[in-house]
Formats: sequence, C-alpha cells, structure tokens
Amino acid sequence: MFWGQMFKLNKNDRDFVAWNIHKSALLYGEFLLSSGKKSSIYIDKYLFETDWSILGIISQKFCYFMDGITLLACTELGGIALAASAAEKLCKNFVIVRKVKEYGTAKEIEGKFTVDDQVLLIEDIVTTGSQIIKAANILTAAGVKIKRIVTVVDREEGGRKNIEDAGYEFHSLVTMQEILNAIKQG
Repeated sequence: MFWGQMFKLNKNDRDFVAWNIHKSALLYGEFLLSSGKKSSIYIDKYLFETDWSILGIISQKFCYFMDGITLLACTELGGIALAASAAEKLCKNFVIVRKVKEYGTAKEIEGKFTVDDQVLLIEDIVTTGSQIIKAANILTAAGVKIKRIVTVVDREEGGRKNIEDAGYEFHSLVTMQEILNAIKQG
C-alpha cells in the first residue's frame, strides 16, 4: 500500500466490498435497527464478520486509513472481529469500548493504550452514528486522539453528518447505495 493512496478506496475496491456484503449479508423483511429506525433492508453484520474470506477482504481495506495511527479501537461485539482481523494484518494493538460490567475489571475500555495513541476507530455499520460517537467520546475522555472513524457500511441515514458535526473525521468502505447498486450489476 502506498501511503499516497490513503483515505480513498478506488472504485474496484469499493465495488468488491459492496458485492461481497451484498451476496453474504443483505436481507429483506421488516427489521428494527439499533438506532430505533425501521428498515425493509438489513445488513446482517454477523454474516460478513464471521465469514473468514469476507472478513479478510474487509479488514485489509483498513490499511487505506492507517496514516499516523498507533492503535485501533472498536465497540464491543460487532466491531471486535473487524478490529482483531485488521490488527493482525496491520501489526497494531486494539482496544474495545464496552458497556461497564459490575464484575471483573469493570473497565469501559479493554486493552492497552496510552494517552499519546492516535486511534483509528472501526465500526461495522453506521446509521445515525450515535453508538460510535459515544465510543469516540469515551476514548477521547480517556486521553487518546481519535484520528478518524471508519465504518464498513454507511447506511446514509445521517450518521456521517452526526459524526462530522461531533468533530470526528469519518470514512466508509462502502455505502448502502453501493451495496444496492451491486445487486443491479449482479
């Protein structure tokens, strides 16, 4: 990867990710999203995050966003497979932002980090962005610098604007429209 290619996946990369998500994880029906919104189209993130071949394709694309990054971060459950796979490929550690439990260490951030770390915060799917903004704020309060937030899929339902309005740089590997376009190109 040439560092000059940072922050921009070419059309072939985006189409390849979109097609793989379309064929493995796009569902139709009535679904309630974590944002509280209802949708007739759902991307079952666990179908692409648990398929080693698609997970490998996706996690490799995070290399485009690594300029100046010293640490990866994710939110609990959905982002863990993505961050772990990317961390292994990129030889970086990662931390997990999670709900505080009343047992064990009761930490909100699991994993090792320093206040000097420059973080790439990884998310699977962004709708409104509220969950990833909350995680970014927790990490920022702990003293790390969020360099950028990257999601696999931007559902294009206000998340980008909300994240950028919160002061964070935001990128997506693909948008919902690109996934829907993959169906037409099929």
